[in-house]
Amino acid sequence: DNEPFGSHLKHHLFRIHDKPEQVTGLLEVFEKKQCSDRSVYHLLQGAGLVREERTNVVVPRCQLYRAYLESRLRKSSEQLASTEKFRSVLLIRPRSWY
Repeated sequence: DNEPFGSHLKHHLFRIHDKPEQVTGLLEVFEKKQCSDRSVYHLLQGAGLVREERTNVVVPRCQLYRAYLESRLRKSSEQLASTEKFRSVLLIRPRSWY
């Protein structure tokens, strides 16, 4: 995180980390080179994170963004998923467990 562009990259990460639809869209771009939700694509494109290479082929604007954001977003999305799974287990427990 102390790289030459560290503060710039952290800024982008901070802007989207709490927006699950944008995180999901960006991870979809990393994995499948597409963004199935056009409104999310436009948000990511407007933020300068992605570009449309050809019709329906969406790529990160640069490999630096991919290298920095992919691992961090994947880790936080996995943590969120395990937290949500934990919460759902709590919600289905009988009241007598509390």
